[in-house]
Amino acid sequence: MKFIKDYALHNSHAVAIDFDVVKKKEGSLAVIQVLLYVLYVVVAVGIVVGLGLTPIGILAYVAGIGLAVPITTIVYHATRTICNYNLKYSIFTTNVTMDKTPETVISFEVTKDRKKKDEDKRDVVFERAVKKADLFAPYTEKYMDKLEGANVIDFRSSVKKIDDVYFGLYTEEDGSKTAIIFEAVNKVVEKLAYYNKEATVVEKLSR
Repeated sequence: MKFIKDYALHNSHAVAIDFDVVKKKEGSLAVIQVLLYVLYVVVAVGIVVGLGLTPIGILAYVAGIGLAVPITTIVYHATRTICNYNLKYSIFTTNVTMDKTPETVISFEVTKDRKKKDEDKRDVVFERAVKKADLFAPYTEKYMDKLEGANVIDFRSSVKKIDDVYFGLYTEEDGSKTAIIFEAVNKVVEKLAYYNKEATVVEKLSR
């Protein structure tokens, strides 16, 4: 019976977890968003006014309006992912290969173009084995000293987000430290603790 219980527990943790949030527009990202809106207006107005100055007069304005809409739309779709993207992290077990044994990793990536799921653009920001972490702990004053001297990657949806936030701390091959701050839920903390109990501080979260 114990074998069956342990087997079921292992398989419940073997299921991959995905967690993603929309990056909020603040700071430099908010400035870029405003500049993009200005760009769209300048493109549209520029086309209309530019054609309106030609000798054909009123017909040029009509043609300008007809061209401004599709051209501005093209510019918008070409630039919208600059500020509109999701932050996603996953905990999953890698596949078995001839030269590599499977291991459970936590992977952080930026996902753009969410409206075209078959053509998502994913950029992995950070990916490490869960068991190799020095520490997984709440991002609170109590553990803030652990981040001293570390290269910090902030993976929160907003720098103002302080509730239900954890960080992972890793030692790189050259001896330097890398920390990544991320929003967490209880099932994520439970999975981290399952695969790296010694390094995980378990704290009850709101969700």
